[in-house]
Amino acid sequence: MFNRLLLTDLVLPPHIIGLPNVRGHCFLTTVLVMLMRSHSFVRCLFRVNQEVTSDVNSGVELNPLNRDVLYSFGEVPFLWTRAFFRFFRLYLKVSRSGRLDLLNLPLGLWPHYGSGDATKVKPDVDLSLDNLMMLICRLLGNFVRADYLSPGGKEEVFYSDLMLQLRRESSEFVLTAHVLLSVSFVCADCESQFDNHPVALPYVFLRDFLGSGVSGFCDFIADFVHLLPQQLITCIGSFGGKICNSDRLSFSSHEIVSIPSLLVFRFPDLGSSGISGQMTPDELTITWSSEILHYRRIAYSCDYRVYDGGVDSESFRFPTSSEAFLGWHSIAHVLTTRGWLEYNNGREGLPSPALLGGHTSYSLVFYDMDNSFVPEPSICFEEK
Repeated sequence: MFNRLLLTDLVLPPHIIGLPNVRGHCFLTTVLVMLMRSHSFVRCLFRVNQEVTSDVNSGVELNPLNRDVLYSFGEVPFLWTRAFFRFFRLYLKVSRSGRLDLLNLPLGLWPHYGSGDATKVKPDVDLSLDNLMMLICRLLGNFVRADYLSPGGKEEVFYSDLMLQLRRESSEFVLTAHVLLSVSFVCADCESQFDNHPVALPYVFLRDFLGSGVSGFCDFIADFVHLLPQQLITCIGSFGGKICNSDRLSFSSHEIVSIPSLLVFRFPDLGSSGISGQMTPDELTITWSSEILHYRRIAYSCDYRVYDGGVDSESFRFPTSSEAFLGWHSIAHVLTTRGWLEYNNGREGLPSPALLGGHTSYSLVFYDMDNSFVPEPSICFEEK
């Protein structure tokens, strides 16, 4: 009992805090805030990091974030777990304080956004959080895809890339945050055949979920099997000396091996309207392998187009003909003790009514099996 209470008290962020975004990486802040709301993921991260720390301290593994190790060996085992845990540890500290004041700009950005002399205002924990967020981003840019080294990005890509790196380091992340499948298929391009090939999905793609109400959604996902061919599985066979990656696959069988405690869904492009006109249910029950699994919706992202005339969540609308499209913006809606709140980078407030009527294009929806604790909003929100 003592260990259980200690874990709950020390590991779970008591307040949900927004994150700084001064480089055009809103997709990063949205995903990280939602992951910090998932107690299943946080507990998994804590357990895996404990194992890694033990191995590093005993000399079994190198410290992956040591500068000399990074320069000499590059991507070494448990680099991603350690990098993410370092961010989480500071987030947890800020969460316990109840607030994050965004007072500073990184020195390299002063020529673009600052005025006067570059000065540092204490406390400068906002800079420390920014550094640890950007460490994850830079590592992804160096080892996964160079796009992360420039502003802009997609949250579903970031989430998938991050989960891929974590699950390579520990099966705990697979069991906690991935739907694990076993598929048999033949590729129409390279003609490779795979039997009982394991596939780990960080999210379930709702390609055909349009026009269904809340009960329709429950019915739609009650049987996962009909969703499996939609999951953008690509061929891993060799074709002309390169990985095939074709999506022209003919499935002969597919089955679910395990369903995670953190279950994530992804909405497709919803066209010109940009919003589905319906919400997924607050509670979700799935029957699988004689088990009844209960989930609660804890967070979801909202993605909308931004134009030079200015569009934010308060004025979600169609642009005029004279406005130029600038890109996408991503925010998070998170369940707290005060109900659903909007986290728009470092700002926290009530969700816009315009975005409460349905999910947006590319929205990620987080369901967690662990519903034992609901965090509070920041003290800043309570002071308003």
